Amino acid sequence: MKRAIGIDVGGTSIVGAVVGTDGTYTDTSRIPTPRTGAADVCAAVGQLARDLRLRDPDVADTVGVCLPGIIDQRTGTGITSANLGWANSPLRDLLEAASGHPVLIAQDVRSGAMAEARWGIGLDSFYYLALGTGLGAATILDGRPHSINPLAGEIGQYLVPDPDTGDLVRLEELVSATGLIARARRFGLIGPEAGAREVIELGTATSRRLVEDSMRILGQALAPALFMLGPLPVVLGGGPSGGGSLLTEPLADELARQLRPLGAQVPVLTAKLGDKSQMIGAAALVFTEK
Repeated sequence: MKRAIGIDVGGTSIVGAVVGTDGTYTDTSRIPTPRTGAADVCAAVGQLARDLRLRDPDVADTVGVCLPGIIDQRTGTGITSANLGWANSPLRDLLEAASGHPVLIAQDVRSGAMAEARWGIGLDSFYYLALGTGLGAATILDGRPHSINPLAGEIGQYLVPDPDTGDLVRLEELVSATGLIARARRFGLIGPEAGAREVIELGTATSRRLVEDSMRILGQALAPALFMLGPLPVVLGGGPSGGGSLLTEPLADELARQLRPLGAQVPVLTAKLGDKSQMIGAAALVFTEK
């Protein structure tokens, strides 16, 4: 097997490509994510998979798909998705019916982490954080995603004080790409079309404070896990991670402050595969299928 279809279902768009066993990809396609429920999302994914197969008929029979939210990979069920609104949906069955082929599914952040471990960052063990429509985490140990159950990694749902209002909000409302954009608009820094990268790279005193606030709050939320599970490098993925040191330096500074009692230094790195890591990781499901 040399190539497989990998598809990443995001909160705003679905992206797919034909991915090789070396992690390279071709024939990338992107379509809007339907906001009308699991059946319509799966129908769109199925059509995208069919289109990609027409371009490369020699791809593997099985399709790899990663999805947001809480996913039970064993049963193929989408337990819940805050962004796309499904609950206990038989996603694998719906996807197989829509695509006409066997489908392997996984949670999107774990897929991105697996791709980084296999083809990107060059580390065997690390914590992976994906900043996108929401915020999720995954733990890679000895090159494989490690989780006790489907709830693992839902750090974005952790409640923290909003630095602007003092109200308790979900961490992802402050730290995700969506959260950064919302705060920047609240302060009148950007227009309606600007994205998270524009906020990060704006360079004003207020925009720098917003970004540093977000990374400080993320470091405070992440530190207890490092105390409990042990310090490992932290890898930032997702679209905003292209901000590089503007994100990694304030996060590393906060983690160093938090972990001072251990005398531990935690490297904070940027993912190498960018916003395609989850799509590539979806194809890796096929390559590693037993």
